Amino acid sequence: DDDDDDDEQECCDCDTEEPEGTPAWCFSGSTSTVQVGTIGGDIDIVETILMKDLKLGQNVYVGNGQYEKVYSFGHYYNPTATTKGPKKSNSSFIRVSSEGAFIDLTRNHMVWRMNTNSFVAASELKMGDTLLFDKNDNHRSNLSSSIRITSITSIPIPKGGYMAPFTPSGKIVVNGIMASSFVDLFDDTTTKVLLPFKKLSPQWIAHAFEFPHRMICSGASLFCGTETYDENGISNWVSKPLQLSQYWISSLSSSKEWVLLFFHMPLFAIFVLTLSIFTIMESSFLIFGSDHRTLMLLLGGTMMTYYYYTNKKSL
Repeated sequence: DDDDDDDEQECCDCDTEEPEGTPAWCFSGSTSTVQVGTIGGDIDIVETILMKDLKLGQNVYVGNGQYEKVYSFGHYYNPTATTKGPKKSNSSFIRVSSEGAFIDLTRNHMVWRMNTNSFVAASELKMGDTLLFDKNDNHRSNLSSSIRITSITSIPIPKGGYMAPFTPSGKIVVNGIMASSFVDLFDDTTTKVLLPFKKLSPQWIAHAFEFPHRMICSGASLFCGTETYDENGISNWVSKPLQLSQYWISSLSSSKEWVLLFFHMPLFAIFVLTLSIFTIMESSFLIFGSDHRTLMLLLGGTMMTYYYYTNKKSL
């Protein structure tokens, strides 16, 4: 996109001031490409498309020769597909460039950093860090290598839209670079009492948090064939839980030490325990197979009811 390239500016440590508005947590729709596959029998057709052309249910490349269905868009704004745009975004987009590849995304969206073997927020990347470059050909043989970051620049909010595709594994390859479907919600958390929890993988937290939604879509795709979004472009599946999480995280900085110690820390411990249970349950479903999909639906019943009543006006 020429407009994006013309407006690109150098970013000093990427601490750019963010305007007021609604946060966006996505990839650029007009400068990001993904590989989608039509897979069945002996037929395997791989096509590279722009992120803004990606649709629910398409098989997208997630690395290591594997494709997974896009079951949701956590955030979605495509100006060519809707006449109603989200509120003004306050998020800074950055371009992380390396040897022969780049990726445009918001500061707290995660990518795989090879030198730490972990998903980290883009804002944590530094010059010289290595990313995983993983390209796939039409024979499903992947070509992966490490590439070193050569520049990190600040770019304007993409005019061609922005979106965050969710896959079952929580991974997606964008412009050949291994990235996450998710953001690091605790990226800016500095509250001392929660610092021990920051050692937990933000990828694991986000992936486990999505377990009920993911299981509903796995067991009953009828509920995930289409999707609606709130006024900010956030999927209505995740909008309310996300708002609650954001409110709780923002309240940490204004809480007194005793409140943090006796209320917030135990609450977060319960939250982590719940996520751990989700992880164990999903692992058991994967081990025992589709016979347990009825249990998945029962588990997701409460969330489905909640989704119906909170979006009754828009249905």
